[in-house]
Amino acid sequence: MRRRMSMTVAAAMAAMTFVLAGCASSYQAPTAPLAPGETAAAAEADEGRENLTPITVGVLPIVDVAPLYLGVEKGIFEDHGIDLTIDVAANGGDIINNVLSRRWQFGFSNVLSIVSAGTSTGNIKVVAAGNYSSGDPAKDFGAIVVPATSSIQDVGDLAGKKVAVNAKQGLLEATVRRVVDAGGGNSGTLSFEPMGFGAMPDALTAGTVDAAFIVEPLLSVAKAQGARELPNSSFGTVDPNLMIAAYFASNDLTVTDPEIVEQFADAMNESLGMASRDPEAARAVLDSYTKIDAEVKAAMTLPKWSPVISKDSAVLLSGLAGTYFQMKINPDLSFPS
Repeated sequence: MRRRMSMTVAAAMAAMTFVLAGCASSYQAPTAPLAPGETAAAAEADEGRENLTPITVGVLPIVDVAPLYLGVEKGIFEDHGIDLTIDVAANGGDIINNVLSRRWQFGFSNVLSIVSAGTSTGNIKVVAAGNYSSGDPAKDFGAIVVPATSSIQDVGDLAGKKVAVNAKQGLLEATVRRVVDAGGGNSGTLSFEPMGFGAMPDALTAGTVDAAFIVEPLLSVAKAQGARELPNSSFGTVDPNLMIAAYFASNDLTVTDPEIVEQFADAMNESLGMASRDPEAARAVLDSYTKIDAEVKAAMTLPKWSPVISKDSAVLLSGLAGTYFQMKINPDLSFPS
């Protein structure tokens, strides 16, 4: 049995920057206690008779992957014949590299990173949806905030300002540029400061940045400290039905082991459906792999989850990357037709 992963909010958000380095940790659902008179050998024999397929998925310890942990907790993966290990990575690059090397069968990453890596390697295939914007642009799980005393009132006022994002030329920078241009501003005048989400609230307070695109749970933390969310600045402003992230495998795996891919996709889709129907269960499972303050956890906006894979989102984000970063990305290489 591998140890359960638990991180503070700040550490979890630091992992989301995609720029850290380090080792991965692992999570598996706790094993049930032995029944009276049952020996460990007998229990292991019972488990062996289940003939579960060992599968490993690499993730970051963030709110977005709550349905995965919910599925493990509810036995969905075992029901689909899977003995699932969740490896918690230090950054998104590690996830992609470990999937491509076949160390892990599956991984989780944002859509723009997936299609970018899929274009450059020709060896990445999306197998299940991850998470979506909340569906309400005015109340999403990621948006631009400014200090309480800032003169900035809307996205058009960001011209010439410095904005904190988790990484340059990534999903968040593309999102900021899109909403600023759509709001009548000029994204070409912006400068971007890469930093971990955990550092963003203090950077706003200290005035080292003028604004920051922050995701939950730190979005709620920043607001509690007085930050103001700018209207029309969220993921949902780009598209209320924007798929933010997805689960993927190497294209090689889909060819050599299609049964494993189908097993995982079916289990993941059932887990996503459960989280969609019961988002409070997904909120509660956060306690199993993060340490988020109870008040923050209760107040924060959750992503929307759905088993539907949105290729339209991949096409949209690929277009933004082409427009703003001059990237040539072909989403057809990574997304099912």
